[in-house]
Amino acid sequence: MNSLSFVPFFTSSGKVRQMRALNHKHTIAGIFATFLLTSSGSLFHARGDILVSKHIDYSRLAGTWYEIARLPNKREEGLVNITTTFNLVGSDKIEIVNRGYQGSGRGKPVTFRLTARLPDPHEPASLTVRYCGIFRFTYNVLELDTAGYQYAMVSGDSRNDLWLFSRTPVMDEDVYERLVNSAKADGYDVSKLIRCPQEHPSLAAKARTGSSSAAF
Repeated sequence: MNSLSFVPFFTSSGKVRQMRALNHKHTIAGIFATFLLTSSGSLFHARGDILVSKHIDYSRLAGTWYEIARLPNKREEGLVNITTTFNLVGSDKIEIVNRGYQGSGRGKPVTFRLTARLPDPHEPASLTVRYCGIFRFTYNVLELDTAGYQYAMVSGDSRNDLWLFSRTPVMDEDVYERLVNSAKADGYDVSKLIRCPQEHPSLAAKARTGSSSAAF
């Protein structure tokens, strides 16, 4: 099955527990993923101390995601309008483009390009990402909107790394609070979360009124 996935903008390392979806690790940008149901009737299985999904449909995550909040990391300091876009290349390769702007939406653009292979079907929740053809990272999706693919919460393999993503530049506050509370219960220091400015006036206005979702 053709598929895609996603990566948070920048990371470090360590181990985490995961809910509702994928496996990711540390990077210089941001990524994402999706999930289905297992033959055993359980949505998750343990991989180390991380709960991961047994079945993932990456194709529904194609397109652009907006970073809503993150735990601090030096590589993203001062960046706004951070997004991650996924493109499927050929039958098994994913191209990931991470982009942010320094200071404001009109600031200097900062772009990172990464690649990934579609994961082993036996470990669908584990996505290995390459940067510059040398560095390799893995990512963990802790929470995912499996119904509409409108939001996700992702970490590296450390509780120092956490990102909240949305399909629109504005995340519903009830969803945001639920994700934050879930992360807090799982041991993340959510008091350090930084909201990522998304300066897209027309898109943000539509997202707030619910009249439309962002076009990708």
